[in-house]
Amino acid sequence: MLTTLFLQSKRKLTGSDFRDYLAPRQQELASACERYQTDETARTWLKEVALNLPETYLRHHPVDDVPRNLLELRGSDPGHVVCSIRMPEGVRTIELAILKHERIRAGVFYKVTGLLASLGLTIHAAEIKPLGQTLILYWFQCEDDDFAQTPPGRLEEIRIRVERIARGEDDEPPRFRKLWKVPQGPAVDLQRPPIRVEIDNQTVDNATIIDVFAYNKLGLLYTISQKLFQLGLDVHFARISTYGHQVLDVFYVTDDQGNKIRQRQRLKVIRQELAEATREFLEATP
Repeated sequence: MLTTLFLQSKRKLTGSDFRDYLAPRQQELASACERYQTDETARTWLKEVALNLPETYLRHHPVDDVPRNLLELRGSDPGHVVCSIRMPEGVRTIELAILKHERIRAGVFYKVTGLLASLGLTIHAAEIKPLGQTLILYWFQCEDDDFAQTPPGRLEEIRIRVERIARGEDDEPPRFRKLWKVPQGPAVDLQRPPIRVEIDNQTVDNATIIDVFAYNKLGLLYTISQKLFQLGLDVHFARISTYGHQVLDVFYVTDDQGNKIRQRQRLKVIRQELAEATREFLEATP
């Protein structure tokens, strides 16, 4: 939201298009697609899919990796997965990308969020975008809380574990670490906001926005995203914001046909069940 505010404010002040910053990168990507494929049909497919990738992915992912990863999936069987992970130099943010052929909803998003949490990673943002009839991109930004400096082999370990889940080879529920000492007392209680689930059907035309306000606990994002899956909702974008003990999880969701949720009764059920699942999880013994 801050990025959008900055770019649109810049447009107002300078008269430039707030998407101008993407144009050079899209040109680089189009050129890379030309280099990777000589067959006209494949080249056209590659450019169409590549240029449809989310802006967040294009801003952060190396341009030359994109055509190679997409071509590996072209013509492959349903369930084929390409998983990549990187940590840009000078930052602690880990970027994880999963490209998968998926004909049915497989719950990849909530399963991966559970795995990452169980491995000690904090997810800051996630995006899910269909790139065709069956091709889907899952993209996560997270931070490794276990290490000040990521040890050799850590990223590859995470990538292999995530890839197994995306392939459907690992359906074991995550095991979240138990805390030896749970913070208690008036100061902590003051930082624990009441659990709230808000639904916004006005801001965007193509999705329903769900905001979940709560106090943070390891495994909360997994609990919420699993419940969204069980309610038959597809998550297209997620933003996770943590402030001390408080957390705000924002999800852009649609039904399994890609439509925003308009039925009042269904919206009421979604709000009630998300609030109940969140409350039950937070009130359970750590």
